[in-house]
Amino acid sequence: MNYNKNNKYKHINEVERSYIKFELNRNKSIRSIAKKLDRSPSTIMREIKRNTSLGTYDPIVANIKAKKRHRHKYYFRFLLPNKFDKFTELFKNKYDKKYYGVKATLHEIKKDPNINCPSLRTIYNW
Repeated sequence: MNYNKNNKYKHINEVERSYIKFELNRNKSIRSIAKKLDRSPSTIMREIKRNTSLGTYDPIVANIKAKKRHRHKYYFRFLLPNKFDKFTELFKNKYDKKYYGVKATLHEIKKDPNINCPSLRTIYNW
């Protein structure tokens, strides 16, 4: 089960999406599809979950959705450069992955009404 462990991550391409559709129509399991594509079963499952529309997986629609998500990923970044400077400084000082998670750090910083805070989703995308 070495799913691209030595390779860098690569996006699922159109050919792989077509293969996923073909195998799903043949009632093949997620694991068997993943094995043939040398991918993790969770990657295949995530692909199907994200790109299914109207109850079916269509590789053409899946490709359009993936490209649309890729174009829109920049909308979740901090657009105003100085708007969250104070927040960024405090977050870097308080956040500790082992003891104090992202949510708890945000909650702690929000206690000060003078600090502009982004949404939790924006922080995760940051």
